Amino acid sequence: MKLTEGERLCAVACLLIGEGSIYLVPSKHKKKNGDVYFTLIPYVDFVNTDFEVIDFLEIFVRHFKPTATHYRVREHIPLQANHKKSKILSLHSIHGVCSFLKKIRPYLFGIKAKEADLMVEFCDSRLNRPYLKIGHPGQLGNCCGKKPYSKRELEIYKELKALNHRGREEKLYKEFVASWLL
Repeated sequence: MKLTEGERLCAVACLLIGEGSIYLVPSKHKKKNGDVYFTLIPYVDFVNTDFEVIDFLEIFVRHFKPTATHYRVREHIPLQANHKKSKILSLHSIHGVCSFLKKIRPYLFGIKAKEADLMVEFCDSRLNRPYLKIGHPGQLGNCCGKKPYSKRELEIYKELKALNHRGREEKLYKEFVASWLL
């Protein structure tokens, strides 16, 4: 059965809601002279034990131009005997993640919609900020002409982290439940 563009986008959004993650990864880098700087890398991950689902996503991503060269698929072999092997597809470029989330955003709802909105805001902010001419080593995102992070971008990182850990801390869980009931 051939799916329409809207049906494919809806299917991908549903997979993201059920089996996906949207997050920023802090990454530490070291220059040749020993100076250290940090960057935040946007990620969208899909994990599934049904390899055909990840194959479907890979075909979708491969034909979606901004993400076509900035994704990877890997197999995860669990340590526990009662867990199945899974396959993981990761999008990991600022352009790719941003355009991918903008494309499927109309089909997202709930927590994933909030995460997608925050990530798109982060990516748009990063893409629209001017580069530095001279870097300042040792600060977040401030080296070798990379763009420094704004207060809002760092707040987005914290908000995404909180959304991704919402069930792990009692206070955040209570806030989530309270906002959901309103």
